[in-house]
Amino acid sequence: MANKKARQGRRDTAKQQRAEHARRAARKQQVRKVVTLVIVVGALALGGIIVQGGNGGTKKVASLDTLAAAAGCSKLQSPPNQGREHLTSATTVDYNSNPPTSGTHSQSEANTGIHATPIPSELQVHNLEHGHVGIQYTDALPEAIRTKLEELTSKHDKYVFMAPRADMPYTLAFTAWTKLMTCEAPTDPVAVAAVAEKFRDVHEDQGPENNLPGTPN
Repeated sequence: MANKKARQGRRDTAKQQRAEHARRAARKQQVRKVVTLVIVVGALALGGIIVQGGNGGTKKVASLDTLAAAAGCSKLQSPPNQGREHLTSATTVDYNSNPPTSGTHSQSEANTGIHATPIPSELQVHNLEHGHVGIQYTDALPEAIRTKLEELTSKHDKYVFMAPRADMPYTLAFTAWTKLMTCEAPTDPVAVAAVAEKFRDVHEDQGPENNLPGTPN
């Protein structure tokens, strides 16, 4: 009888140990699920910040490219950064894009707002360094489009400058620090105005020396 009770006791003990082991395993699995969920949620949140954060977010650039395609303009280009040294004398700089988007430049900047004459490259690069946005065009730009762009420039004249630039190989160009978008032969004023507004929205105040509004004409 004693042996029978001993065997029963051992079976009961083993049963209790198995139950405790199962409970511990279940708790560990639950903890792993919670940790995994936290990691996934954190990664998704970080991804949202990366995509949406900042004016140069991926979603905004994709939207800009979509608008550009509808207006007959290029996708957003990023010419290599040529630095941002200041000139110590009156010198002409060889830039890697036309209009320029970075590089050695004048110690002065151009007024923002609407210009009736071309802005020297060395001046406007300083504007871009301050987070300003440029709109430049040739004589081939339709008057209706020019009027729309002048309206936008006037509305945002502390951070946007607009001027003619006859020597460009395209009709219209938008510039910001290390960013360029061009339009070969735009015809739709509304579509082009949408591109201009989105380009400004994405790139305004995004230069290496931002938060420096210009002095409007």
